[in-house]
Amino acid sequence: MNERLENNKIERQTVGETPREYQILASVGPAEHFAAGAGWMEKHAIAAKRLFAEPVDWISKPDAHDAHGQLHNKEKNEGDGVYIMSGINSNNKVSEGYAMCTGLVVAGVGPGGKNISLMTHQNPDAVLQSRRNSFPDSLRARLREMRELTREGTVSAVIFAGALDSGDSPQWIQGYVAHAYRSSVQFLQKEIADTLGVQAQVVESPNLAFADSTETVDVFFENDRRRLHVMRRA
Repeated sequence: MNERLENNKIERQTVGETPREYQILASVGPAEHFAAGAGWMEKHAIAAKRLFAEPVDWISKPDAHDAHGQLHNKEKNEGDGVYIMSGINSNNKVSEGYAMCTGLVVAGVGPGGKNISLMTHQNPDAVLQSRRNSFPDSLRARLREMRELTREGTVSAVIFAGALDSGDSPQWIQGYVAHAYRSSVQFLQKEIADTLGVQAQVVESPNLAFADSTETVDVFFENDRRRLHVMRRA
């Protein structure tokens, strides 16, 4: 993985089978560094794009997800369910509040030569209790759809967020959190490799979970530029 430090943000580029021009570029850093490092025009352009981006919103109610053509397993309330999955389209996408949850972005060149992409937001139970929910089937369906819609050699995938516990929690809690993170990443990487034939790269280290607080991550994906902004909040 190639990386460089610019404006207090780590620039990391995925490596693997995807040609360089189609790789997703991830900017990773504390949220305040994004505001401080960008110029006035860039900050306002990003803010405007986020405002009109498709929300892959963990706290939305089911009908809001349905209106965007998103997959989920919520029933009535915003607190239900273990995953949200955007449609595959050319929209910019935004999702906030990744704590224990992991996220995935997949992008490729679709019909007419235009970038299309997919974003997910899922908590550990989506994988650890996969026999009890529809996450695996929904993910496989979306990945097959991505494969059918995109040109070969143009697909790239990145994984972000999740958590590890390095605090004063009991050992069994630290073990569970570590197991949940590893299981989620391994599951996503395997499904992407099996269906799309590419290796999904982990573009930032997991959040740190403690007994009284957890770091969180907000993400914004610029579809046309294939640029993922990963903003960490303590």
